[in-house]
Amino acid sequence: RTVHNLNKGGALRLPFDDGSFDVITNVVSVDYITRPLQLFEEMHRVLRPGGVAVMSFSNRMFWHKAVRIWTEASEWQRVLICSLYFRLARGGEAFEAVEALLITEPEGHD
Repeated sequence: RTVHNLNKGGALRLPFDDGSFDVITNVVSVDYITRPLQLFEEMHRVLRPGGVAVMSFSNRMFWHKAVRIWTEASEWQRVLICSLYFRLARGGEAFEAVEALLITEPEGHD
C-alpha cells in the first residue's frame, strides 16, 4: 500500500516505475488537486502504453478543500476542466480518446 499526498512537496513524482500500471483510477479527488497537469503527466508516465486512466467525480465536494476553479464551475464545466487536464498533459501528447460518461442513480435515488 502506498500513501502519497499529491499536493505536498516539490516536483510531483509518483513512487512507481515508468509503465507500471494497466489502469489508473482517481476517484472523487481531482477537485482537490493543486497541480493537476503535473499529476496527469505523472499518471501518463506510470501508465503502460495503451493503458486506461479513469477520473471519477461527483457533484458533491468539501467546498473548503476544493480548488477554486472547481468550486466556481458548473457540473458541465467540471467535465470540461477534467478533459482539459487530460488534453494538456505533456503538451497535448499524453492521452488519446478522452471521453466523458454520465453515470446517475436510477429514478428515486439521491
